[in-house]
Amino acid sequence: MSALVLVGRALAPHGLAGWLKVEPITHDPARFEDIEFLFAVKGRSEPRRFSVQSVRLKPGHVMLKLEGVDDRDAAGLLKGALLKIPEECVPPAGENEYYYYQLEGLWVQTAEGEHLGTLDQITTAGSTDVYWILKPGGRDHVLVPATRQAIASIDLERGIMIVNRDFVV
Repeated sequence: MSALVLVGRALAPHGLAGWLKVEPITHDPARFEDIEFLFAVKGRSEPRRFSVQSVRLKPGHVMLKLEGVDDRDAAGLLKGALLKIPEECVPPAGENEYYYYQLEGLWVQTAEGEHLGTLDQITTAGSTDVYWILKPGGRDHVLVPATRQAIASIDLERGIMIVNRDFVV
């Protein structure tokens, strides 16, 4: 099986017919309408494959009806599960655009060659994403805004992000 990409988290059952309330982990929750199947991963258990029967987009969340999840109890068993899709099912990113999963783990250095650490986490501050770079030694972070001015280049094949030192906090 190819790598699995996180798209949501099961929050709770909804109603009696097995619907599942989901927190979308994507910039475009409407993408759920194109998902034919997904995997639910709970704890250290093996991923379970489910066909998506129906999708309802709601403000702040998505409602999913999964094949074989036919009542509230069955949906309740999925509460807290991470919902993932195979990497090959992810729509291609636009030019100079990247998915979080592609960036997390990149080696980060300045344009001058100073190693800052690895991209550990991405958060949002207002309208700008912020890259959290875990410094060597694994204790502290430096922050870099995800802007064209701050990011000099990203090379996914080599696993390297080059940042402008002036923007490192």
